[in-house]
Amino acid sequence: MAKLHFANICVVDPSPAALATAEQRWVEVVDPSQNSFATFTADLPTHISCYDLVVIATSAMPRLKVMQDLLEKCTVKALILEKVLFTQLSEYSTATALLTQYAVPAWVNCTRRTFRSYKELKAMLPVGMPLHVRVAGGEWGLGCNAIHFIDLVSYLSDDQIMSVDTKGLDPGSIPSKRQGYVEFGGSVDVYFKNGSQLELVSSKGKHRHLIELRVGEHQFLIDEVKKQLLYCLADDTVWRTVAFHLPPTSGSMTAVYQSILQHRHCDLPDFHQSSQQHKQIIAALSKHLGGDFASNGICPIT
Repeated sequence: MAKLHFANICVVDPSPAALATAEQRWVEVVDPSQNSFATFTADLPTHISCYDLVVIATSAMPRLKVMQDLLEKCTVKALILEKVLFTQLSEYSTATALLTQYAVPAWVNCTRRTFRSYKELKAMLPVGMPLHVRVAGGEWGLGCNAIHFIDLVSYLSDDQIMSVDTKGLDPGSIPSKRQGYVEFGGSVDVYFKNGSQLELVSSKGKHRHLIELRVGEHQFLIDEVKKQLLYCLADDTVWRTVAFHLPPTSGSMTAVYQSILQHRHCDLPDFHQSSQQHKQIIAALSKHLGGDFASNGICPIT
């Protein structure tokens, strides 16, 4: 946001330490010639009644309440929500009703579909053929990051999620690095309406994180850490390697903000589209947890 021109930015966080860090980052990157400025506060300002764009980047549990309070107090012209959206299935219908009531367009921060390299990869894929994708690595946060890859396959295949199979998960859950949240080990299979499939595998240890993609006779291997794409197209025996550029969030989001502010549109998935994906994974993981989690449709991932 510091790279936007003529922006009046308000950063709200109840944590003094978080505010201090945000202000330090602002000072490090802002260009005075852009005529933008920022204020840092622990509470939502009462003197601002309208926001052109709001990003709600809290953890998942308090997000609905923050969203509710914001929309009741202010006019919001556009909204970006972090993933995971909400931890409880009932919250998705409440959020949908709020966005409808206040007529607020909203998008979800699943960014891979906005990256140039993934757009170029999509252009290489045969249209209309189902994809078979495997994302595997060691302790990479399957629960909280699954939605990123579900959305990626949906984007690459122009397909919609149909079901989630959690039979391959390890029993129970793993404590997350964030207090009150959990993670999962093992594997999850995701199926899409037109035949595409996604396998998510998180094993013990710090194994290399790779994305394998197969469509027809075409094969692709993405190494996001090394920023490389290896591929072998049908009727070709040679594997080729090209650069696969993944911009940092701080670099990629400026264009998203500009697009929303200028055109009321961006390349992120909209709330309705992402909500359908979220509900499937939350429902499946809550059933895996069992007990009150299953009966109330709750899965504490963030």
